[in-house]
Amino acid sequence: MNKIQKYNHFLIATLGSISLIIIIIAGITFLVGWLSKPNNNRNTLITQTEAQDLSQENLRKQVVSLRQMNLMDSASGTYVIPVSHKTLNKEEARNTFHLGLSKSSSSYNYYNPYYNNLIIYNFRTGSFEPLFNERINITHYRQIRTKDDKLLVITGWIDDTNADGVLNEKDKEHLFLYSLSNDLLQEVDLEKLKLIHFDYLPDVDKLVANMLYDLNDNGKLEVSEDPEILFEYTLESNQLTQLIGDDMLNELQNIIDRKE
Repeated sequence: MNKIQKYNHFLIATLGSISLIIIIIAGITFLVGWLSKPNNNRNTLITQTEAQDLSQENLRKQVVSLRQMNLMDSASGTYVIPVSHKTLNKEEARNTFHLGLSKSSSSYNYYNPYYNNLIIYNFRTGSFEPLFNERINITHYRQIRTKDDKLLVITGWIDDTNADGVLNEKDKEHLFLYSLSNDLLQEVDLEKLKLIHFDYLPDVDKLVANMLYDLNDNGKLEVSEDPEILFEYTLESNQLTQLIGDDMLNELQNIIDRKE
């Protein structure tokens, strides 16, 4: 074997070793990242039962955390302040809060896509009011501006309805609407329904909701199986009215069923 061949073999072996090292490092990095990836269930609000058990032992597992405020109405100087929470790595004794921060030596899991309250803050009057006086895991809120009002559309979980020990998308979802002009929060009845989308149609001054309907009446609302139905929402009566009636829906169903 001449020198050129020996050099080529050495070069190939070296490059192969380097590639193997790079693959191993990339694999370890991916594994570490995957193992340390935050669990969304860990960052939802803990259940009522768990919170009560901790409270009886004078312990806490989560602490409140205020998020960036959002303008709701410039004329009145009203803002929305989302209230989130940080989950402690381990339970700690409940301590007095100072300047909104607890005396805590525990570290936090900082990833948290959920809220547990919304504060309506008015800069002109200095007033502030939390919308909820009960525990809720807010999954989403959206501001809607109508012709005469500013609204908040809020969805969230309150109870561990499937008793799996966590509040998540498998639990019954609740829908609330807050009216700024009336300073009123109302829960909308979602019997066999789940909100997909809520919108305001300015041309006709109507509020319309796209809802998932529990067709099988099994308590499980599945996007892949259950149909979506359009509803009109009336703020004054806090009622949902089916936008497209049953007669039209049956007619449409007969078309795809090829029923004469």
